[in-house]
Amino acid sequence: MKKEIITIAGANGGGKSSTAKKVAEQLNFKHFSSGDFMRQIAKENNITLEELGKIAEKEDWVDKKIDDYVKQVGSEKKAIIDSRLAFHFIPESFKIYNLISATIYTRILMRCLMFRAQTLRLRLMQTNRKLCLLTLLSR
Repeated sequence: MKKEIITIAGANGGGKSSTAKKVAEQLNFKHFSSGDFMRQIAKENNITLEELGKIAEKEDWVDKKIDDYVKQVGSEKKAIIDSRLAFHFIPESFKIYNLISATIYTRILMRCLMFRAQTLRLRLMQTNRKLCLLTLLSR
């Protein structure tokens, strides 16, 4: 059976994963994401994604691990992978570059920032409640 692999590249936050998930569902393909894999690596090493990114700037092991993951996806029969460089490691793939306008990209980033700000605000409120409760209990 011929391999059917689609690679989706594009800017960070540009909808690669969302697009890949929807297409994979429609075609009944397996979905892979190098971003999800990076988050998994960070979790396994008990560090944040940002910390992993800083490590990757200085050490080769992170990129090597991700590259090996992408190459492994290339052995699948029917797969979609969202990754900025997967097309390079799976040259026989059907290649898509997910291009979005600057206006839409800005909206996506603003929603993401608003969500992060709201999440941080909720965490601070929870922390303040715990501190108030501890203060009351310690009296």
